[in-house]
Parts: sequence; C-alpha cells; structure tokens
Amino acid sequence: MGFSKVNEHFSEFKEEIQSYVKTRFNLLQLQLLKQVTDFSSRLLKLIIGAVTFTFFILFTSFGAAFLIGEYLDNISYGFFIVGGFYLFVFLLIILFGKYLLRTQLVRAFSFKIIKISKIKF
Repeated sequence: MGFSKVNEHFSEFKEEIQSYVKTRFNLLQLQLLKQVTDFSSRLLKLIIGAVTFTFFILFTSFGAAFLIGEYLDNISYGFFIVGGFYLFVFLLIILFGKYLLRTQLVRAFSFKIIKISKIKF
C-alpha cells in the first residue's frame, strides 16, 4: 500500500516536470520569436532609413552642385566643390570613424548583453 502511494506521487511529479519543461520550452520559443521580430523590424527600419537618407543626400547634393555652379558661372565647378566636400567627409571618417564606431558598438552590445543576462528563467 505504501509503494502505490509513492508510485502515485512519482507519477504526479513526473507530470509536473513534463508540464514545466513544456512551459519552459514555449517560453523560450516566445522569447526567441520576440528577439527575431525585434531584430527584423530594426533591420527593416534601418534599410528604409538608409535608402531614404541616400535619396535625400543625392538630391541635396545635385541641388547644391547646380546652385554653386550657377553662382560660379560654371556648373562643373559646383560638382567639383560638392565632390571635394564628400572627399573631406570621407577622410574624416577614415581617420576618426574607427574610434567612434568601435565605442558606439561596444556600448550598444554591452547594453544588449546586460539586458539578456537579466532575463529570469
């Protein structure tokens, strides 16, 4: 009679453990889905923003080149000046961009790691 009680409690314990594992697995799936969804939406937002910003820069550059060219009575001078400006910006990015990007990436990733490590299981 005592053995049947132990067997009954063991069966209940086994069912509880299985239920816990299933619930835990479902929770991990939902957390993974949330992370993938967040990443996908941020990536899409970044791509749309980059394309929009590229068109803005492109049309603004053409407008500035034509405006400067008309002011200097030679359209090609305007394009050379705008091109020189972009060369200057490019050189600044080459010289100082590594430090600035590395600092920002380390900061962003460290916050993500801290955020993930605070998830309670």
